[in-house]
Amino acid sequence: LRHIERTKILFHLVSAESENPARDYKIIKNELKEYREELAKKSEYVFLTKSDTRDTKEVKKKITILKKISAKTIAVSIYDWSSIEKVKKILNKIKTGK
Repeated sequence: LRHIERTKILFHLVSAESENPARDYKIIKNELKEYREELAKKSEYVFLTKSDTRDTKEVKKKITILKKISAKTIAVSIYDWSSIEKVKKILNKIKTGK
């Protein structure tokens, strides 16, 4: 996890195929905290990946659950150009610092 110490912002990718995405997120978050408390406090985005593999209702439910944990949560799919554009905007925002 040493390489993560140099990052300013973390991206957590949680699969929409997961039965419990909140649990999966919390596992990673706890691992970061156990390694070094400061890592768990870094700014972050949560991406619900493979959103194309689940129906819209299930994806919305999982996004709602994850947004209660992290407001910066979006569903993404490599087959959904608009979600890829959202990720690009986030990356550009981080790059330019705006």
